[in-house]
Amino acid sequence: MRKNFKIRDSAEKYLITILLLRKKIQTVRSVDVARELLVSKASVSNAIKMLRHENLVCMDERRNLILTEEGLKYATSVLERYREVESLLTETLKLDKGSPLDNALGNL
Repeated sequence: MRKNFKIRDSAEKYLITILLLRKKIQTVRSVDVARELLVSKASVSNAIKMLRHENLVCMDERRNLILTEEGLKYATSVLERYREVESLLTETLKLDKGSPLDNALGNL
């Protein structure tokens, strides 16, 4: 990752959402991200502007969101980390995969 750039949790959530939506619907627009995260289009626009500035996301000519190589690597590593935490909580600590866990991990 970049030397002087620390991704906030909310930015990580946007990257992961783009990654997961891309697997489901192939072309991802800002409105798809807003709908998935239950946030306003303006919130998505602000986040995407920051992610574009950091070269983690770009847009094609139809304004579809695309993870850059760096963005894809970062989103994938964060998703793997979330899934490891989920595994620890459900398998090791025997917590149900529901309620507080789903809320904390956002059903990833």
